[in-house]
Amino acid sequence: MRIAARASTIIDFYREVLGKILFNDAAFFDGDPVCSLKVLQERGRQAINHEVYGIGRVWMTECLWERGDRELHHIRSNDCFRSMEELNLPLTDGTLVQAKLKCEVIGKSTRPVTVNIRVPSRIEVSQKIHEDLIDRFLDATGIRNAAASSSTINLWTLYPWRHSVVTWRSLFGAETDKLVREQVLKTVQLAAVPHPDHLAAGRVLDVHAVSNGDYYGVSRAEEIPARSLTATDLDGLELQPEQLRTHLRTRFGITNGGVRWDNSELLDLGFLEFGGHRIYAVYALQQPRPGIGDALRARADGAHTVLLFPSPEGDGAELAHVTLESALPTKQDLIRQAACACALDGSVPAVYTAPDGARLVVDTRLGKVWVDGWKFKACPVIPNRTNSWFSWQKARRQCRTTKLSTRSRPDDRTKTKTWRRGKRRVVRAN
Repeated sequence: MRIAARASTIIDFYREVLGKILFNDAAFFDGDPVCSLKVLQERGRQAINHEVYGIGRVWMTECLWERGDRELHHIRSNDCFRSMEELNLPLTDGTLVQAKLKCEVIGKSTRPVTVNIRVPSRIEVSQKIHEDLIDRFLDATGIRNAAASSSTINLWTLYPWRHSVVTWRSLFGAETDKLVREQVLKTVQLAAVPHPDHLAAGRVLDVHAVSNGDYYGVSRAEEIPARSLTATDLDGLELQPEQLRTHLRTRFGITNGGVRWDNSELLDLGFLEFGGHRIYAVYALQQPRPGIGDALRARADGAHTVLLFPSPEGDGAELAHVTLESALPTKQDLIRQAACACALDGSVPAVYTAPDGARLVVDTRLGKVWVDGWKFKACPVIPNRTNSWFSWQKARRQCRTTKLSTRSRPDDRTKTKTWRRGKRRVVRAN
């Protein structure tokens, strides 16, 4: 069944009404996509290693790999996974929208079964007699009736960084408008867009200009119809790496070191100084190539080098690295994680490693106290004590504080206190 409506905004209404009338279920037509190739991107060849009785070896001979709105790679090989490995293609980038699998079926003189999969809903089996067997295989591997993916987008998966405004807002959130003003995100017109009724199919509509600002989207998939488009449908933003480097330097207060972006996978931010130490921060736009460590150490000039990964898939075995929780971390977050990655958390003042929201921080080793970021006269503590909580109790009896309660104890030197009420309290040291 197909719904033809003048406005895409009323399609959901039609789906709900027809489901209720025909099947007494308003959500009948709101099911998840039938198939997904995400598992092939995440696990590669291992995804099609199975234990389904009746099927032997399975291999991929053809696929469509979409990267951004201007790249659609058609890969055809006796073994696509082998070819991708030889060409060192980052399969986790972009989206696999179509794949052709060959399946050996156990039986006398049986030719391999060809399975053609086009997300989100087309599965074609060359030999109908084996459809039930192929369905069991696709269910077992997670290609058919796949569970909703819990993975979130990050800067690596969005390469080559041309996407709709909605996509960028899901990554940068409230920072998006600021990034547009600073030209970190540049306004562009997309060359291919997804169909509003088939978002899981990828950028299936190729854009063609008609006249007077009107456009027409020609579908790449026969089961998805073409449709007219407006200029608003094509609005997109493209990331500018050099402007992002400048923004991050300002955000982290970096003024020394660093080099301009050289079209590589790294942004050299420069030297970040804190607590008598300095680190050389490098932001990874993509997975760094092997052997990059020596070049970065030379630029660091003896300082600790830290790779910043805005993706949980990063591998920085050559250097200390930090997996960022956000593509745009705060300076405090960066310092705290970088200090731990470089094993400096035991030699820097506790205020640099205290958790977010800590209003009172006591460093028992240095004998210093910070309240809302302001350093106060040191409280006397007992030296050479291994039990930091005992030291804190001794210091507390000698320093008059008003109505403080323990919230967390991050490490052996840092004790964090928070007010029970929102009022500012006065701390006076003897």
